[in-house]
Amino acid sequence: MHSPRKMLGAIALATTIGALSGPVTAAAQATLVDASAKSTGKTTEFLVGISSSTVSPLPLFGRRAVEVQNNGPATIYCAIGVPAVVGHSRVVAAGASWSVNLGDGVSLNCIASVAQVSGAATIVTEVR
Repeated sequence: MHSPRKMLGAIALATTIGALSGPVTAAAQATLVDASAKSTGKTTEFLVGISSSTVSPLPLFGRRAVEVQNNGPATIYCAIGVPAVVGHSRVVAAGASWSVNLGDGVSLNCIASVAQVSGAATIVTEVR
């Protein structure tokens, strides 16, 4: 006979699988990523453009810190909670990274003087 704990785990797994049988929205995908990233975090690739934009539009629930790694050939500029401005925001040089304690309710916005292209993107890692 299976233990109650194993049975509950099987029921939860079956419920999760059943819930995933239909179309999955972006919000649902973010929830699933959040559920699987309870201790490790979430890493995404973001192409920083020439207009300020949020580098993590669906932040990790319970996020406490963010690292921005600039893999592009040009400097990017990032700002906390406000639009980033070239030459007037936090500098993240090409090949450099920046870490900051940042809750999930605060946006991180970045801009580049030259738009990044695929293969030369910014990697954003969020941790709880």
